[in-house]
Amino acid sequence: MALACAVIASAKPHTDGAIKSGIGPLQRWSPQMQHDLSLAQKYAWNLARTLMTPIVLFKSDDEYGVLPADEVEDTEIVILFEYDPYAGGHSVH
Repeated sequence: MALACAVIASAKPHTDGAIKSGIGPLQRWSPQMQHDLSLAQKYAWNLARTLMTPIVLFKSDDEYGVLPADEVEDTEIVILFEYDPYAGGHSVH
């Protein structure tokens, strides 16, 4: 067992820059979402289904954003929709 750990610890990572494990660079956040309601709605529903937790779509000033429902504490945001992965999405207003 100690020999296997020593071999793994001494192995050098590949440095040729190629993607070896299928994991690429992180996707950049889309700045368009903050002004495009339909894109923000799609993102919120996708996030709710991925995390399997309720997500709220909110508006702050003239921009849209999404957060897990249990993290919303700010009174300066206007919640527009709530997306529950078990019950679907619905308008709060």
